[in-house]
This record gives sequence, structure tokens and C-alpha cells, in this order.
Amino acid sequence: MTKPLTIDKFYDKFYNIIFSHPRMVEYLLKSFVHKDFVEDIEFSTLEKLNRKFVTEKFSNRECDIIHKIKYKGEDIYFYILIEFQSSTDDAMILRMLTYILLFYQDLMINHNYKKLPPVFPIMIYNGDSEWNCAETLDDIIDLKGFKSADLPKYIPKFAYYKIAVNKFSNESLQKIDNLAAALFLVEKAEVKDIVGIVDEFYKILEKETELRLKKMIRRLMRVYFRYRNLEVKLADPGEVIPMLTASIQRFKEECKLEGKLEGKLEGKLEGKLESIKTLVTIKFGIIPDEEVNILKTMPEEKINIILQKLLNLKSYDDFKAQLLP
Repeated sequence: MTKPLTIDKFYDKFYNIIFSHPRMVEYLLKSFVHKDFVEDIEFSTLEKLNRKFVTEKFSNRECDIIHKIKYKGEDIYFYILIEFQSSTDDAMILRMLTYILLFYQDLMINHNYKKLPPVFPIMIYNGDSEWNCAETLDDIIDLKGFKSADLPKYIPKFAYYKIAVNKFSNESLQKIDNLAAALFLVEKAEVKDIVGIVDEFYKILEKETELRLKKMIRRLMRVYFRYRNLEVKLADPGEVIPMLTASIQRFKEECKLEGKLEGKLEGKLEGKLESIKTLVTIKFGIIPDEEVNILKTMPEEKINIILQKLLNLKSYDDFKAQLLP
């Protein structure tokens, strides 16, 4: 059976490209990392390192970025992990630590480092649910029952810096007024709000003075809209909003969201299941029989909730999460 198309891999590549640009890294750190060392970073020296350290389990991930950057004349490395799953990941703390240790091992063995540079790990999370996974290694090491004052001294310490996009309101992101915040604003936008938000995004983009970045963002956003099933061509930024509005209108008509879908919410269960199959197929590709069979066993109240949420889901994994008990 054909595997449903999702946009998760696209998001990995999309954000990898965007946050490989020095100006975007500067926007990210200055606006979202509220730590004292940020003000002493020399952003003009930023250099992306082309190194990949992966375990077999995560060999297909493309979202790990390491930047080398000067801090008060010294080299400091920033590790940015972009996480775009709708569900949380209990192994995140171990995955990030493993990556950094492999990076250190490479520096020491292959590059003859005697002293290792500090690494600042950042995780960007854009899922809908609450991020409730461990953010420090202490959170997953059970020392209960040990009354020794010496043992904790020998337990490794590690933590990462979390940026949870869903914790920011639209208003707070709009006040930041740079491309990193504007990108998060578009990313978390619901379809019903996206026209106004994209209008704000392009106002910020037009103020950007880095021309290569501006050109890159325009090109990437064209692909981004296509993956969100919104047909927009960006030859002229002034045409974006009318085209986006028309595209959303077509999408609503295809999904029967104006009147017909609402009518089905009050109609027979079979009609509601057919609406879900239609929407999932349009947004993500073929829906497997296994998921259809799960839907058929659900109570009608749960079916109604899935129908109401479906338009705003961003990936097939988001949809599958709705099928959990």
C-alpha cells in the first residue's frame, strides 16, 4: 500500500536551509534566547559546519545544524536541533546529548583538540501538544533511595534550551518584528487566519536589508504554501494576498467546508467518515484501510472532534495522533 505523503521531511529541509543563514540565526538567538552571553556573540563570524553525527535510528533526520561562531574572540559552537513532530519525544534529551558527545569525539580524535569548545543546544518545537518531556538529564535519572552525598557528583549533567513555538501568542510574535518570529507566526497560523498573518509576514520581509536572504525566503515560501495546499506564486509580493485568499477559497470548496461539511456534522455517521477520508486524502495523500477501520470504531462525538480539527492539522502524524484513545 502506498505510504501517505506527509510534510515532515519537507519541514526538516525547509528549516535547515532557513536557519543555516547567519541573519536568521541572529534573529533567533537575539529574540528567543534570553541569556546573557548572546549580547557578546559576534554574529558576523558565524559559519555552518558540514558535519553529521547520527546513530542508526536517526540516520534519516536532516534537521541537525551546528554553527561555529565567535564569542568575545573565542570559538563557541551552537547546536540547533529543529523538532517538527506533532507528538513529544521522551528520548530527545538523550538524542541531543549523544549528538554533542559524538561531535566532541570527532573534534578530539580527528581534529586533535585537547580542550573542547562549549556547545549551546537549542530545540525548536512546533507541535500542537504541550512539550512535557525531560529538558535536563536529571529529570530521567532516578536517585530516589540513594542517601549518598557523593554519588550525585558523578552523575552527568546536561540540559537543552527549548523554544516552543506554541507557547507564543500571535501578538507577542508580531511585536518581535523580525523574520524568525514572522516565520513562526505563519507556521502556527490556522487556515482561517493565514491571509492576515501572511500579509504581516511580507511586510516584515520587505523591510529585510539582506537581499540574498529575502530572495531565499520568497523562494522557500512558494514551496511552503504548496505543501500546505495553498497555491501562491510570488513573482510580485503585492499579489500574494489576493492569490492566497483565492487559494483558500478553492480549498474550502474542495473540502466542502462551507455549508456542506457543517451539514454533514449533523448528518449520518457515514457521511462524516467520508468527509474525513476526503480531507485527509486532499491534505496528505491516501488514507490506509487500517486508519479507516479505526475511525469506524470511534464514537460519533470523537468523529465530530476530528472533523473540526482536521483542516488545521499540518501532517499525517498529526492526524494519526487524533486516532489515539
